[in-house]
Amino acid sequence: MVGNELAGPNDPVYVGINIASGDAFLGAMRGNEALVDDNADRIRPNVQLGDAPRFEDFRARVGQELRRLQPAGIGVARTRMYGNWTMANASKRFGLEAAAMIAAEQEDFECRLVTQEEAAKTVEVPIQSLAQALPGRLEIEPTPYWKDRAVAFLVAAHLAEEFG
Repeated sequence: MVGNELAGPNDPVYVGINIASGDAFLGAMRGNEALVDDNADRIRPNVQLGDAPRFEDFRARVGQELRRLQPAGIGVARTRMYGNWTMANASKRFGLEAAAMIAAEQEDFECRLVTQEEAAKTVEVPIQSLAQALPGRLEIEPTPYWKDRAVAFLVAAHLAEEFG
């Protein structure tokens, strides 16, 4: 658990989004408590659609989850990978990040990019062992897709600490 007091039902919700392996992984915090909602664990782009319809469908589904969660703020995790990218992988990631941010903007939710290093410093977990350290810090069990979803929870916890 982050912070000293238990969260209440009226505390603000913060959502972290991490784009990894072509999917969006979501993590949410209500005040200082992690919201483990497996209905919002990841959003996969529909690969059956062409490029533009796939991004629009993804944006719409992210918007639907955000409307359901009603966050006070959303953070999209910046990648830590800066080299050895193929154009296809880089454009897919940045396209999905942009689609998620557009979804937040269209729903009138505050959204920004957050570096993983900044979030790890705020939450006081080592970035190198995030997947192992974060469950204890947030007092939760690792969820499915934890390696990628941990970054989303880290970003959500950072926002909760920063704004809560």
